[in-house]
Amino acid sequence: MLTEKELSKIKEELDNSAKPFYYFDDDPDGIASFLIVYRYRKEGVGVIIKARSLLTMQFLNKAINYGADRIFVLDIPDADEEVQKLNIPMTWIDHHDTNMKIKKSISYFNPKVKEKEAKKGKQKEIYIPTSYLCYQALKTDLWIGAVGCIGDYYLPDFIEEVKEKYPELLDNIDITNIDEIKYKSNLGKLVKMFSFLMMGDMKNVQTNLKILTRIDNPIELIINETSRAKKLNKYFERINSEYDKVLKNALETKINNNILFFIYPSSNISVTKDISNELSSMMRDTVIIIGREKGGELKISLRWSKDIRTPFKKVLNKVKGYGGGHENSCGGAIKSEHKETFLELMGEEIKKSNKT
Repeated sequence: MLTEKELSKIKEELDNSAKPFYYFDDDPDGIASFLIVYRYRKEGVGVIIKARSLLTMQFLNKAINYGADRIFVLDIPDADEEVQKLNIPMTWIDHHDTNMKIKKSISYFNPKVKEKEAKKGKQKEIYIPTSYLCYQALKTDLWIGAVGCIGDYYLPDFIEEVKEKYPELLDNIDITNIDEIKYKSNLGKLVKMFSFLMMGDMKNVQTNLKILTRIDNPIELIINETSRAKKLNKYFERINSEYDKVLKNALETKINNNILFFIYPSSNISVTKDISNELSSMMRDTVIIIGREKGGELKISLRWSKDIRTPFKKVLNKVKGYGGGHENSCGGAIKSEHKETFLELMGEEIKKSNKT
């Protein structure tokens, strides 16, 4: 966890920025992180990073052209070398491992840094979503903080407060059971909604995001009576219908050697992460590998109750792919032509993991 001093510094840098610019990941954790800081500051421009969690000069030029006096990077693990060489003031809040060289111009906040400093003996991996850190720093938008945390499979210590303030979100739900929250509650529906509203045409995504910045009470989205709530729900239901078809096909896939390997064809949306998350909740001990083919690449999401990141990284080195993430949840991409080799190597590495 970050110290009170670090949390205060995040707030201070946000308060003192006249023209802030925000970059954030396209999953519920990244979206919630942006909404929390943007709605608090009520100033600046936000840009969503899709496809690959990497801040590049192509993205950064937008902030430069805007004349940003400080850039806020949320739930993004890495930046390319050109970005790392710049001396633009940045506030970087994240919870992933990183390969970046942290310069003095970057105020870097990441509980993983403390983990590395303390990891002389065996220590369980620190896992605290970016949205939790943003909420702790600003203490605003409780419900959005909860959406981000549950979306990143983290049960926040303020979940009881969420139930007290918004009982409709967790009605008849065991709030100690994160799977029940995520897949059987209205709070879980909001998690799915945050994710699906960021899919599809970028113009629609920007419209959806703009509306979300104006929603003060989550019950508006649940009741679905206002024109803006209806617009978001209509968009969500269209994506959800496609999602249900992919999920149905995935559930019909045969499991071999404790691995569920499912590839679905390219379309206008990517539900890879969402499908892998839901399947993992249903089959905790099964290795879940979901892929989507596009442009000669296979985009992959992996989930497992054990360490899946280590075998995944080993295999990526052999097939020249890229990726990363957390111990039980990671993703990346390989060339489509290597998918059979990838699956074979993953099977071998998983067998080794089961023996240790």
